[in-house]
Amino acid sequence: MRRPPSRPAATLAPGQARAVRVNHTYGRGGALAYLAAYDVPRARLFGRTGPRTGIDPFMNLVAQVMSREPYASAKRVF
Repeated sequence: MRRPPSRPAATLAPGQARAVRVNHTYGRGGALAYLAAYDVPRARLFGRTGPRTGIDPFMNLVAQVMSREPYASAKRVF
């Protein structure tokens, strides 16, 4: 026999030396990481979002920037 899901606890009124207790029912979905590169002379922003930060997402951002002109044909990039 299947049981119904349990209900969250009801909101409790404030008591003496106790604040209101509220049960918030929401699902946690996590956060996205945003990596950005800013081209100061051209006032251009390159950005990517992903599930986490690290070397691989950073290298993907670098590849995105370096695939566009004038970076693709530049001898050196700082």
